[in-house]
Amino acid sequence: MNRKKTFKSYLFVTLLFLVVCVQSFAQSSPEPVGWVSINTPFTASQLKNVDQQLEQLKSESIQTIIFEFSGSGKNFERYSQLGRKITTLNRDDITTVAYIPESALGLTMIPVFACQQIMADEFAQIGMVLPLKDDQKVSSQVVLNKVVSFAEAAGHDPLIAKAMTDKKMVLYQVDQDGGVKLIDKKSYEIWQDKIKSVFASNDSAPIVSENETLLLNGLQAKKVGLVRQLFANKNECLEKLNYQVAGGKTDQASKEPNAVLASDGIPDGDGVEKVVFEDGQVHKVAVIICKDMVDEGMYISIKRRTEQAISEGATYIIYEIDTFGGALNSAISIWDYFMHDVSKRAHTVAYVPTKAISAGALISVACNDIIMKESTQIGDCAPIIMGGKLEGVEREKAESPTRSYFEAAAKANGYPVALCRAMVTLNIAVYKIKNLQTDRYEYFEDDQLPKDDGTYDLEGKTIVVKSDQLLTWDAEKAVEHGLARSVVNSRDEAIAFLAKRDQITFDDNIVVYETTWSEEMVRWLTSPTVAGILLTVGLLGIYAELNSPGLGIPGAIAVIAFAALFGSKYMINLANWWEILLFIIGFLLLTVEIFLIPGFGIAGFSGIVLIFFSLIAMMVANPSDQLPIPQEQWDWNILQDNFNSLLLSIVGFIIGASIISRYMYKIPMANKMVLNAPGQSESVGVTMTPVVEDEPVEVSLNEEGVSLTQLRPAGRAKFGEKKCDVVSRGEMIEQNMPVRVIEIEGNRIVVAPK
Repeated sequence: MNRKKTFKSYLFVTLLFLVVCVQSFAQSSPEPVGWVSINTPFTASQLKNVDQQLEQLKSESIQTIIFEFSGSGKNFERYSQLGRKITTLNRDDITTVAYIPESALGLTMIPVFACQQIMADEFAQIGMVLPLKDDQKVSSQVVLNKVVSFAEAAGHDPLIAKAMTDKKMVLYQVDQDGGVKLIDKKSYEIWQDKIKSVFASNDSAPIVSENETLLLNGLQAKKVGLVRQLFANKNECLEKLNYQVAGGKTDQASKEPNAVLASDGIPDGDGVEKVVFEDGQVHKVAVIICKDMVDEGMYISIKRRTEQAISEGATYIIYEIDTFGGALNSAISIWDYFMHDVSKRAHTVAYVPTKAISAGALISVACNDIIMKESTQIGDCAPIIMGGKLEGVEREKAESPTRSYFEAAAKANGYPVALCRAMVTLNIAVYKIKNLQTDRYEYFEDDQLPKDDGTYDLEGKTIVVKSDQLLTWDAEKAVEHGLARSVVNSRDEAIAFLAKRDQITFDDNIVVYETTWSEEMVRWLTSPTVAGILLTVGLLGIYAELNSPGLGIPGAIAVIAFAALFGSKYMINLANWWEILLFIIGFLLLTVEIFLIPGFGIAGFSGIVLIFFSLIAMMVANPSDQLPIPQEQWDWNILQDNFNSLLLSIVGFIIGASIISRYMYKIPMANKMVLNAPGQSESVGVTMTPVVEDEPVEVSLNEEGVSLTQLRPAGRAKFGEKKCDVVSRGEMIEQNMPVRVIEIEGNRIVVAPK
């Protein structure tokens, strides 16, 4: 028995020793964290260095990053970009922590609210985001929206964020169930009786009154739930939380130069990077004209001119958009280019001198700012197809991705999302409702109306877009509701507005980048109407050439038409080299079938198939290593539109071929290619030189004979003992069929079946 007790005691002591060892080991192995210092002034180079350090920490699989904030920030754009970076880290399941040892005031609070946790010294000063100084370029409402959105995304109380930003916000602090609760003035007045019976008010006076913005110390911030833990300094923070700075490096954001700003590639609003400028920089403006139909030619031209402008030092690019719309896929290509490429290198502005309708509206909202001239229009981007209707599921399949592009641009560039969605979908009604806490108007779709009458003036809501209307507004209304920044009278006024708002200086040399004549020519040649005409002309030229001896004017016209058609499509990536090659092979096979191989068989059928396949393949924009299969709904719509044009071209060819077969030699221009008929009598003779006989042969009008070969449409016929070359009116006549001379034009004898 004693042995068993001794064994149990020994076992217990051993287990206890192991537990202590494990705990000691765990405590001796602190968690690696990243530590990034954000100091004021927060310069462009610091922002780039932050980006570099964050990429390094992510590559090391660091799961917690602490941002140390200090000072009163003033640059809205840079702190907003940092807030977006922190939000991206949160999405990647990386814990973000804000540490405030002394103070975080002004715009420094924007990225602070983006962090999931906030720690501070008990005497640290926190808040008072506004008022901004008069030299700030951004409105108070924009700052408020940004602060609140970051706070809500990170799980902080939005009322605190509003109170620190909006001077009209009145906030009360009450006790609830042993804890502290913050409520706004409206809620306090509405529920005052309930508060008296359930809560015990700390003070009848609000903790922040009207015309003030909230400022808390660390201890106060902890009581209201904004700050989670209090630490006197950095070392205490690391020690008590058992953290160790990864690699022993600190303050890299303010010390390491030569970082490169990289895009995170996220397509939503907060994931789009924007360019950052140095303080005091003299900015260069470039103007790029974007007019007429939106197509691939416009996209390629915009891209070329934008790259040229940026390479020549442009920091603000004004896209002068004047269009009724065009191809949706081309507009999306321009949208992607603006949002994920140009916006990281320059500030983009859409200037609307007359109209930005349909695809033009989508391009406009992709720019950082929209400025409109007086009495201009923007809106109406509902997808359509030529010669048909989109209904039911097909319409939703086309509208859904289009709405997503409008939403992403609206979130990134600060346009009302509901209004942008109403440009695309007909059955969306949008209401304007006043936020009683911020004294600002917000926009809601009819199925997303708020229900909190303590926060919103629900009785005073106003409908601004009816459900049976697509949003299309003039400049004045667009500015009133936040779709545009300003209404001006000229491009120069737009530039002056930007300079005043952003408090910057522009170079006096404003360069306007126009399209080149070759770009305009390619866009003209690739328009559906001109492309259809070129195809019809090319087919008619081939037909006329096959019906006349030698290689002449019709053949040359056909070559020019097809070269213009295929060359222009190749330049805008609608035609690949192998598609053009298939067309040439198909044409050669068809020619061989007509002139060399008797009958109509595999060669002719294969030639027709290859020709039609190549023409249809050129209607779909696809890489050369992929089959021309539409990937998106708008690709199918474009294919359908182009196919309709192809059918019209074929109908035009059939009509033209019929006219040529009957009247080619009576057309003033065409009859010069052959000799004129010697007379108009009913018995007109013609002298021919047969292949076999040396003596000339005379054939008369209406003389009857028999075909010696197939006429496709050319061949040989025998009239009595006379043999000569003849041609039909276009139809094929079998061998040994009776024929009759119906027309003699020059040295050409036209026959028809008897």
